[in-house]
Amino acid sequence: MKEYAGVALLIALFVSNALALDLLYNKRGKLAGVMNIISLCLTVALAYTFNQTQNIMIVFGIFLAIVALIVILKFVIKRQVKKKKEAKAEELDKKEKEGENNENN
Repeated sequence: MKEYAGVALLIALFVSNALALDLLYNKRGKLAGVMNIISLCLTVALAYTFNQTQNIMIVFGIFLAIVALIVILKFVIKRQVKKKKEAKAEELDKKEKEGENNENN
């Protein structure tokens, strides 16, 4: 009986994803989002049926850590670029002021 439930969930997951793609293609984003949420729920149910929830949580944790690392790296890189631009702008201002002082003398 357990195998039939798994097969039924897998077929429902396939249909749900196909409908989500169709809705996305027909420019119905909200309904496509609903279908994606249903697909996620079906994925969890399918994993629970085959006792894979612990493995999924480990993978989810790894992906979450990778995403957090990427976000932090982007933030740090943006700050460094911004500081470099500010330093260059200050350097140009100093050169302009020195050029004006040399012209006045």
